[in-house]
Amino acid sequence: MTTLERILDLIKSKYGSDAAFERAAGLKPQSVNDWKRGKSQAFLKMIPRLAILLGTTSAYLLCETDDPRPPSTQKEPAIDYDDGLGADEKMLIDLFRSVPAESQGLVINLIEAALKNQGLL
Repeated sequence: MTTLERILDLIKSKYGSDAAFERAAGLKPQSVNDWKRGKSQAFLKMIPRLAILLGTTSAYLLCETDDPRPPSTQKEPAIDYDDGLGADEKMLIDLFRSVPAESQGLVINLIEAALKNQGLL
């Protein structure tokens, strides 16, 4: 199974359609179709983000392992992604949870400072 085949299988199983995945991922319509037809290999530049969106690891997508499960390093229960969160919100939560607990306060401070700097807080 190739990287693209793994990505396409996970898109189908997790999102049901290419269009639903494209909307959730913020991709242009027909992006996945371009990947299928070999018109684009942009997916190769998006592997870490695709892994998060598809609930797996970069290693699995890149065929470095046959185990699609992400490592169970999360101290908190997994997020129920049927809770109305958008793809970017899910990605932000997953990224935050990957930061060691002792550094999470710094991440919060950085985000708050950036938002204040832009006048959003």
